[in-house]
Amino acid sequence: MRGRTGRPSARALLALTAPHGPLHGLKIEFQHHVYDWNDTAPLARQLAGLAACGAIIAASSEGGLFEYGTDDAVVTNLSALARGGVPIVAGSVTSSSELRKRMIAQARFRLFPRGLEGFAPLAERSGYVIAESRTAVVSEQVLLRPRAASSQ
Repeated sequence: MRGRTGRPSARALLALTAPHGPLHGLKIEFQHHVYDWNDTAPLARQLAGLAACGAIIAASSEGGLFEYGTDDAVVTNLSALARGGVPIVAGSVTSSSELRKRMIAQARFRLFPRGLEGFAPLAERSGYVIAESRTAVVSEQVLLRPRAASSQ
C-alpha cells in the first residue's frame, strides 16, 4: 500500500484489509496525489492508467471540491470522472441553510453553500445524478451515480 498511513483514509484502508477485515486478501492501494482542481489533465491520465490495468475506481470528495470549488471546477472534475468511467462518487456538499450561511459569513475562507438544490444541476451537467443523500449538521453527504445507470 502506498500513501501516508497517518491519513485517516489510509488508516481506514489498513483496518479494512487487516486479517478478518471485510477486504482482507484483496489487492487495494491508497494513493495521495497533490492536485489542482483547475487542471483535470492529471486526473484523466490517472483514470486512463487505472482503467487500463482493470482497476475498480471510486471517487470521494469529503470537505473538498463540492464545498470549496467553483461551479466550473465541480462540473469539470465530475465530467472528467464520468469520462473516466467512475461509477460511484461520494462527497459532502455544504448546506444552504440560513444557519450555515451565517456561519460561512464569519469564516476567513470561501465555502459555497449550494445545498442539494444547487449541487444537483452541477452533477447532472457532468453526467451524474444524486442517487442518495443524507443530511448532516452543516452539510449533505451525497452518493452520485452515472445518469444513464440511475435510470435503469
